[in-house]
Amino acid sequence: MTRTRKLLAKTLLLTAAASLMVGATTREASACGGAWVPIVEEQIDWRVPGVLQAERLMDAGKSTDAAASVVRMMPHIKSLKMSASKPLVNRALRVLALSVARTDGRLDAARQLPAHVQDTWLGKSAEDRQTNLTWATDILRKTAEAQENDPQSRTELAEALARTEGGEKEALGILEELAKADLVTSPEGYAALAHLRQKRGDRAGTKLAMERCEAMAKDKSTCAVHG
Repeated sequence: MTRTRKLLAKTLLLTAAASLMVGATTREASACGGAWVPIVEEQIDWRVPGVLQAERLMDAGKSTDAAASVVRMMPHIKSLKMSASKPLVNRALRVLALSVARTDGRLDAARQLPAHVQDTWLGKSAEDRQTNLTWATDILRKTAEAQENDPQSRTELAEALARTEGGEKEALGILEELAKADLVTSPEGYAALAHLRQKRGDRAGTKLAMERCEAMAKDKSTCAVHG
């Protein structure tokens, strides 16, 4: 074999070896990529932005939309418990509970929730509505207890209590105390106070609470006295 042929053969062998190495590397990279991407996806908790969006919907006055998004994310949420080690779950529970309170235990979300996760949330009966409100009050009470003396959590608890059977007296006590210190944090809280004062025949107090509600509310319909 001439020197030229030897060099040519050697070049071909090296080229073939390099091609095999590139192919193997590509396959390994593909394998690594294929194994790595799903792991990253599994580690991403899509509930984090989901709960944040639900909170924003709540702040925008879209209680039903906020509640429906939480139930879709966590269809088993009614079985979950408040826990200091699970702040994301706590936030989701708070959004759903407050949504339930502000809709009087009736979520108009039949089109947003699959039938198998609707549970009692639609509030089709008086019993279902009271079940929802009792659950919401329990969640908001635990939230308030975990954030002792926090005006927002106390206002939200009072909102739920004002709509729950047997809870009006406690709700009025909380709201009167907060109102005296100008610490009612939501127009819905003032609307609940107006409702409770109206039931007691306090016309001047009702008018004052309504004025405070309307001054805070983006939508005056928020201040409609319920019940």
